Amino acid sequence: MHFIGAATLLSLVAAVSSAPSPAQSRFATGTTFWPSFKIGGFNQPVVTYYGYFYLGKDTSTVGCDPKVEGTPKCDTMGSTHWKIWYAGTAVLEVQVPEGQQLYVDQTGALRYTAPGKPQLPAGTSGSGFRVRYGENKTLDFWHTSGSFVACPEGPEGVYKIFVDGKDKKLETQKKCVPVAGSGRPTGSNGASWYSYLTEPKKGKN
Repeated sequence: MHFIGAATLLSLVAAVSSAPSPAQSRFATGTTFWPSFKIGGFNQPVVTYYGYFYLGKDTSTVGCDPKVEGTPKCDTMGSTHWKIWYAGTAVLEVQVPEGQQLYVDQTGALRYTAPGKPQLPAGTSGSGFRVRYGENKTLDFWHTSGSFVACPEGPEGVYKIFVDGKDKKLETQKKCVPVAGSGRPTGSNGASWYSYLTEPKKGKN
């Protein structure tokens, strides 16, 4: 029979108690996925367009900038990856120095910073993003300050994404529709070689 000394036993207890739980370690380095929102009974992929996020917008106008010659246009669902960090911040999963961070502006619009310019505008919030595993190997994501809503903008069937506060102001005043956020894990796919523009390049529409 082997006996464990008191010092050894205490060190083992300390190691176990200090180890992160499976849920903590799972998201400690962030969770990457293809984002979509459910509207009209169907999940629609999120489209980036010059600093904002849309549903139903022409994906040939997503406003992205390929960094590698020969890279196809960013016109597919797979070209928009999000990563939500365990601390509650979120980024576009791109190969851009300093990254491109998601944030909510003063109007409630969900936006992202310019390539290589991670500083958030004054009066905006870059925290409050949450993610967890849902059913059928999907991911559910939400924002702690309110619910995601899709607000009509432009042609019929096009919506801009906002975060509506607890008072449901956007839902009541702008006829915005609550939308549930879900995602599909990207698996082994790495960060995109695109950056997403916040304004058109000079000489281009």
